[in-house]
Amino acid sequence: MREPYNESSSERSTAEPPAPREVRRYPNRRLYDSRSRSYVTIAQIRSWIEAGEIVRVIDLATNEDVTVTTLTPLLVALIERGLQGPDGVAALNAAIRQRSLAELVPKPPDVTPPAVTSAPRSLQERLEELELRVARLEQR
Repeated sequence: MREPYNESSSERSTAEPPAPREVRRYPNRRLYDSRSRSYVTIAQIRSWIEAGEIVRVIDLATNEDVTVTTLTPLLVALIERGLQGPDGVAALNAAIRQRSLAELVPKPPDVTPPAVTSAPRSLQERLEELELRVARLEQR
């Protein structure tokens, strides 16, 4: 049901980012979408993200946010597609040498959906976080 119109409610509604779509990960690694009340695949989640939705994945057993762990394979697949062709090997070697994935991730289109621009953390911050994790793993 809608709130009655008044100035404060109309200002609030335009400033609030959309609520993330929450997906629960069960111990058997199945993914359950709370909104559609059904099990989903990683491909379905990818299509939501490509359409501009923000997705959070919560581990049902621990109640921890496991979004990064769950969605990292999508980023890896994107990078792999970008590395196909004659320049892929050179680009991959250069990225490893520089410890930077930024050159491997294809540039997004010029038109960015509003849900993406209002995301609490930018793609660049997520990429930097992944680079730090890779660097820590290399130090081991």
